[in-house]
Amino acid sequence: MALVAINWNPDRKTLAEFSEFGMFFLGMVAAPMAYFKDRPTVAALFWVAAVAGRVVGVAKPEWLKPVFVGLMVATWPIGWVVSHVALGLLFYGVITPIGLVMRLMGRDPMTRRFDRAAKSYWETYNPDRGMDRYLRQF
Repeated sequence: MALVAINWNPDRKTLAEFSEFGMFFLGMVAAPMAYFKDRPTVAALFWVAAVAGRVVGVAKPEWLKPVFVGLMVATWPIGWVVSHVALGLLFYGVITPIGLVMRLMGRDPMTRRFDRAAKSYWETYNPDRGMDRYLRQF
Protein backbone atom coordinates (compact mmCIF):
# COMPACT_ATOMS: atom_id res chain seq x y z
CA MET A 1 0.00 0.00 0.00
CA ALA A 2 1.33 3.42 -0.95
CA LEU A 3 1.03 6.55 1.06
CA VAL A 4 -0.57 8.27 -1.95
CA ALA A 5 -3.15 6.51 -4.10
CA ILE A 6 -3.53 7.10 -7.83
CA ASN A 7 -6.36 9.50 -8.60
CA TRP A 8 -8.01 7.85 -11.62
CA ASN A 9 -10.86 10.38 -11.86
CA PRO A 10 -9.59 13.86 -10.99
CA ASP A 11 -12.15 16.64 -10.74
CA ARG A 12 -11.99 19.94 -12.65
CA LYS A 13 -10.34 21.77 -9.77
CA THR A 14 -7.53 19.21 -9.51
CA LEU A 15 -6.90 19.38 -13.26
CA ALA A 16 -6.88 23.18 -13.18
CA GLU A 17 -4.35 23.11 -10.32
CA PHE A 18 -2.32 20.60 -12.31
CA SER A 19 -2.24 23.03 -15.24
CA GLU A 20 -1.01 25.79 -12.89
CA PHE A 21 1.75 23.55 -11.60
CA GLY A 22 2.62 22.49 -15.16
CA MET A 23 2.83 26.12 -16.25
CA PHE A 24 5.10 26.94 -13.32
CA PHE A 25 7.34 23.91 -13.82
CA LEU A 26 7.65 24.18 -17.59
CA GLY A 27 7.83 27.96 -17.73
CA MET A 28 9.88 28.75 -14.63
CA VAL A 29 12.07 25.66 -14.17
CA ALA A 30 12.48 23.58 -17.33
CA ALA A 31 12.56 26.41 -19.89
CA PRO A 32 15.22 28.51 -18.11
CA MET A 33 17.34 25.41 -17.58
CA ALA A 34 17.16 24.62 -21.30
CA TYR A 35 17.80 28.25 -22.23
CA PHE A 36 20.91 28.53 -20.06
CA LYS A 37 22.26 25.29 -21.52
CA ASP A 38 22.23 26.92 -24.99
CA ARG A 39 19.05 25.22 -26.18
CA PRO A 40 16.76 28.16 -26.98
CA THR A 41 14.49 26.08 -29.23
CA VAL A 42 13.75 23.59 -26.45
CA ALA A 43 13.19 26.48 -24.03
CA ALA A 44 10.73 28.08 -26.46
CA LEU A 45 8.88 24.76 -26.79
CA PHE A 46 8.64 24.50 -23.00
CA TRP A 47 7.25 28.04 -22.75
CA VAL A 48 4.70 27.35 -25.48
CA ALA A 49 3.69 24.09 -23.78
CA ALA A 50 3.37 25.93 -20.45
CA VAL A 51 1.06 28.59 -21.87
CA ALA A 52 -0.94 26.07 -23.92
CA GLY A 53 -1.37 23.78 -20.93
CA ARG A 54 -2.57 26.65 -18.77
CA VAL A 55 -5.03 27.87 -21.43
CA VAL A 56 -6.42 24.34 -21.72
CA GLY A 57 -6.52 24.12 -17.92
CA VAL A 58 -8.67 27.24 -17.74
CA ALA A 59 -10.96 26.48 -20.71
CA LYS A 60 -11.32 22.67 -20.72
CA PRO A 61 -9.42 21.08 -17.82
CA GLU A 62 -10.87 17.63 -18.57
CA TRP A 63 -8.64 17.51 -21.66
CA LEU A 64 -5.66 17.27 -19.30
CA LYS A 65 -6.96 14.09 -17.65
CA PRO A 66 -4.86 11.67 -19.76
CA VAL A 67 -1.70 13.65 -19.05
CA PHE A 68 -2.51 13.86 -15.32
CA VAL A 69 -3.34 10.17 -14.96
CA GLY A 70 -0.34 9.18 -17.08
CA LEU A 71 2.04 11.15 -14.88
CA MET A 72 0.40 9.75 -11.75
CA VAL A 73 0.89 6.19 -13.03
CA ALA A 74 4.48 6.95 -14.07
CA THR A 75 5.47 8.48 -10.72
CA TRP A 76 3.53 6.15 -8.40
CA PRO A 77 6.32 3.52 -8.22
CA ILE A 78 8.80 6.22 -7.23
CA GLY A 79 6.50 7.38 -4.43
CA TRP A 80 5.96 3.81 -3.27
CA VAL A 81 9.68 3.07 -3.04
CA VAL A 82 10.58 6.40 -1.42
CA SER A 83 7.81 6.17 1.19
CA HIS A 84 8.77 2.64 2.20
CA VAL A 85 12.49 3.44 2.28
CA ALA A 86 11.84 6.58 4.38
CA LEU A 87 9.67 4.69 6.86
CA GLY A 88 12.19 1.85 7.03
CA LEU A 89 15.05 4.26 7.68
CA LEU A 90 13.03 6.02 10.36
CA PHE A 91 12.14 2.79 12.11
CA TYR A 92 15.45 0.96 11.83
CA GLY A 93 17.64 4.06 12.05
CA VAL A 94 15.91 5.96 14.88
CA ILE A 95 13.30 3.98 16.79
CA THR A 96 15.12 0.63 16.96
CA PRO A 97 18.39 2.08 18.34
CA ILE A 98 16.44 4.04 20.97
CA GLY A 99 14.66 0.85 22.02
CA LEU A 100 17.91 -1.11 22.16
CA VAL A 101 19.62 1.55 24.29
CA MET A 102 16.65 1.66 26.65
CA ARG A 103 16.71 -2.13 26.96
CA LEU A 104 20.46 -2.17 27.62
CA MET A 105 20.02 0.50 30.31
CA GLY A 106 17.27 -1.56 31.92
CA ARG A 107 14.63 1.11 31.44
CA ASP A 108 11.06 -0.16 31.17
CA PRO A 109 8.73 2.87 30.86
CA MET A 110 5.61 0.71 30.42
CA THR A 111 6.49 -1.53 33.40
CA ARG A 112 6.12 -4.73 31.41
CA ARG A 113 8.48 -6.86 33.51
CA PHE A 114 7.02 -10.14 34.68
CA ASP A 115 6.83 -10.40 38.46
CA ARG A 116 6.07 -13.92 39.72
CA ALA A 117 5.42 -12.70 43.26
CA ALA A 118 2.77 -10.16 42.23
CA LYS A 119 -0.84 -11.20 42.72
CA SER A 120 -2.02 -8.56 40.25
CA TYR A 121 -0.59 -5.89 38.01
CA TRP A 122 -3.38 -3.48 38.88
CA GLU A 123 -2.22 0.05 39.65
CA THR A 124 -4.34 2.17 41.93
CA TYR A 125 -5.69 5.36 40.49
CA ASN A 126 -5.74 8.55 42.54
CA PRO A 127 -8.17 10.96 40.89
CA ASP A 128 -7.99 13.57 43.68
CA ARG A 129 -4.98 15.61 42.59
CA GLY A 130 -6.53 19.08 42.73
CA MET A 131 -8.08 21.37 40.16
CA ASP A 132 -4.91 23.37 39.47
CA ARG A 133 -3.43 20.36 37.64
CA TYR A 134 -5.56 21.38 34.65
CA LEU A 135 -3.41 24.49 34.30
CA ARG A 136 -0.21 22.37 34.37
CA GLN A 137 -0.82 19.81 31.65
CA PHE A 138 2.77 18.80 31.21
